Amino acid sequence: MQTKLLLCVVAFCLTGCVTISKRSQIDPIIEMQKGNYALAEQAIATNYPADSNNKLLRHLELGTINHLNGQFDKSNQHFNQAESISESFYTTSISDEAAELFTGSSYKGFVFENTFVNYFKALNYLKQGQLNGKLSQAELDTALIEVRRLSTKLSELTQNSGGYVLKNAKKEDDGSLNNKFSNFFNEVLSSTVGENIEYKDDAFAHYISALLYEMNNELDSARIEYQKAAQAYENGFSKQYSLTDQATKQVWFDTLQLMQKAGGYENEWPKLAKKKLNKTQQKRLRTNDHHSELVIIQHSGIAPKRNTLNMILTADLSTHSFNITPFPKGHHQDRQDQLNWFNMLYADKSPFDYVQNYLTGNIIHALKGNLRKTLPLGPLWDTAIESGLIKAIGHGIRVAVPYYPQLKSPFGKTELIIDGQVASTFITLESIEKIAVQEQLRNANSQIQSAIVSALIKALAAQKALKATGLNKGFLGELAKATTKVMNAATSGADTRNWLTLPANINVARTQLAPGQHEIIIKTHLTDGQIIEQKETVNIIDKQIAFMQIHTFSKMSSLNKMNTNIEPKKTNTQGVINVTRERILQNND
Repeated sequence: MQTKLLLCVVAFCLTGCVTISKRSQIDPIIEMQKGNYALAEQAIATNYPADSNNKLLRHLELGTINHLNGQFDKSNQHFNQAESISESFYTTSISDEAAELFTGSSYKGFVFENTFVNYFKALNYLKQGQLNGKLSQAELDTALIEVRRLSTKLSELTQNSGGYVLKNAKKEDDGSLNNKFSNFFNEVLSSTVGENIEYKDDAFAHYISALLYEMNNELDSARIEYQKAAQAYENGFSKQYSLTDQATKQVWFDTLQLMQKAGGYENEWPKLAKKKLNKTQQKRLRTNDHHSELVIIQHSGIAPKRNTLNMILTADLSTHSFNITPFPKGHHQDRQDQLNWFNMLYADKSPFDYVQNYLTGNIIHALKGNLRKTLPLGPLWDTAIESGLIKAIGHGIRVAVPYYPQLKSPFGKTELIIDGQVASTFITLESIEKIAVQEQLRNANSQIQSAIVSALIKALAAQKALKATGLNKGFLGELAKATTKVMNAATSGADTRNWLTLPANINVARTQLAPGQHEIIIKTHLTDGQIIEQKETVNIIDKQIAFMQIHTFSKMSSLNKMNTNIEPKKTNTQGVINVTRERILQNND
């Protein structure tokens, strides 16, 4: 009978699990970089079933993979599903959010990820025209619909600071243990790290919107979006995401070029040019003929993956406090990254922390505060005792939060070579990897609060379940306690999900080009000394913008799809990977 009760306790603990589906042995990200899109798609479908809490992530990843595979209609079907699922989260009730404590939360995505759904949908319509050999007005009009939807999202983003509707909703204090400790941890774990790194606007999204408006000859709309982009880069976007000054100057150049092209700004653009551009750019602007242009968007790399930082929470009976200590795992660099993340965001390091450690008798930790985080409970200690929480913690419970390892890009500079001559260098206008890391930093405080409260409530629930079954004493009691502790540790993992098939960075090269056919080479330098060369043939039409979009992975030497012929060459010091593909995309109205 007691054995059956023990199994019931284990089953109770398992109700706190996020349902873990069978995972594919195939790494979809590796296969995607190799160009094995069918395998990548199969792995994503296995890892993220359609009826799971990962259904949004399923459609985001499949949308990108089909985009890379040239299945543009199928890609947009997935992105349409993703957008519909994302919108449904706006109606999620607070009670539903509370229920997710034990049932596992649905992946709701980051705000910046939602921005890129419409971006990819617009690209799909443009690239469908590429397959047809001509960009039709219907395809351009459909792409512009996505641009307008994107504009609406950007407006909401700037007005609401990027949050979902319920994200900032204040939850009523119902006097429960959950709310008491949530409010306490909100105070003692407050941090200023995220104050200046919020995803407030997306300058590149404005830029790509402006470009599409210009391609459709909607010059006034294009001017407005170019100016929004230029001002966003200048007023903080470039600095926040460590973009170069070239990004701001290039977007201002394109803004002023559009003002020239539209006409009616003869008194404005020369004054702005003197303020915003260098002398070389001013000269280019004065000699601009506005005949034809080539714009290339390069997606480089893949988005960084979040990992798990494990910590142990213990109760200190002598000081009436909780202590949180990092428990790093993995290789040396992994452990160092985890310790750095903990020290940066959570560790005792402020004068207030030192004083609190001193007052609670933790003299050693006042001197070595970076080894742990101390949370003096004060009057809440009696509540923790009475509720059985301290007993439930026992020798410690696991708390896990997501973190990003250090960013180490394999990419160096990328050059645009036209008909054998270097025409320009690509400029990074969007760093998705840095946006992702900053969003994680900004949310780190709320995530550790949620992780602690969740771990405490689970431990307390398991303790009460043991007591109710009478299995809290004797040998079976110890076995049951050990079993529930193991189960809680196994089911309290950090939520490390994110859209991994996004590019790490988006680079742009833009140049005037004479009408006719041209041989294009996109030459990307890797930090390990290799060079990736992607060859394209474009046909430039007078007074039109030829648009091209490519993706460059650091492991393109193993590509075997996308109608790509790869002929590795050896030079004296570097490996060169030649990727030859003929792509023509232009506005031929």
